[in-house]
Amino acid sequence: MKHTTSSLYAIDHINAAITVSKTFLKEAGVIGSDCYQEMLRLRRELPDYKFQVKESKKPHRTKIGSNLNYKKMRHHIEVKDGLESLMLKEFEKVLELAKSQNNPFQYTKDWFLAHYKDDFAGEESADDTPVANSYITVLANN
Repeated sequence: MKHTTSSLYAIDHINAAITVSKTFLKEAGVIGSDCYQEMLRLRRELPDYKFQVKESKKPHRTKIGSNLNYKKMRHHIEVKDGLESLMLKEFEKVLELAKSQNNPFQYTKDWFLAHYKDDFAGEESADDTPVANSYITVLANN
């Protein structure tokens, strides 16, 4: 689909600014192109307006439990349920059962997320690890 030049920029008369897309700037860099002619026309008709590049915001999405490993799973259970909890004993059984699976880690992770998925629902950035989020949850509840 070919873009029309007017769809690649927006004029803000209140702030005296013209917001252009990266595509528009790239095409305007070619002398004689439609975007080049449009850029010249905009500069001629609106000489006091400033040009600014449109910022594209990509949503940051992480999969729930994407940073998990055995150590983090065990630690989360210890912090949430205690060192002598039934869940920790069940986790140890799952680790043993997982050894006979094609993908032992995925088997264990699926079990863990089935029981603790809600603890990681607020995970938003790559800097936050699931364990860090669980500390926040535990501290908030105390």
